[in-house]
Amino acid sequence: MTWREFSEGIRTLGVPPIICCLLMIAQPWAVTAEPPPHYQAPGTKVMAEFLRDWERQADGRNPFADTAIIKTLQESEARETNAVNRLSMLIELGKQLLVQGRIEESLGITTNLLHTADSLHVKLRASNRALVRQLEGLGWLRLGERENCLKHHNPDSCLAPIRAEGAHVIQTGARNAQAIFPP
Repeated sequence: MTWREFSEGIRTLGVPPIICCLLMIAQPWAVTAEPPPHYQAPGTKVMAEFLRDWERQADGRNPFADTAIIKTLQESEARETNAVNRLSMLIELGKQLLVQGRIEESLGITTNLLHTADSLHVKLRASNRALVRQLEGLGWLRLGERENCLKHHNPDSCLAPIRAEGAHVIQTGARNAQAIFPP
């Protein structure tokens, strides 16, 4: 029951307002606060409708989180017999996992890619070696971000220049990224 409903009900019975107040104080459980109506700005409503339309048109597929491509790459890579194709699939798989925020899985692939290339006797071009190292470095940066900026968030988190409380508590990601991207 809201205050308005209670006070109108009491007034219809002819109870003086002072008695109404005393009854309300004595019976706080009788009145519940009405939550304010949920407000959405006009731009928010337009964006929400746009996203609903986009989801309907995309038939539930999200181009920024395409899990089907990961499954396809995993299945194809397991069957692939050509070493160069297999390595290409692993590079793409590491990239897709990183894009989708599956950081540890991506690092599990990218940190071993250069060794995998050597064991498969595949000579990578310098540009491909750089790409592999870039993916690995980005994975370590994302790990550092998640472990520190998100899990240990504070007002100084993830701001440059780094100061006081913004320094990483868990330094594994940052240290490994620094080894790949030296200052």
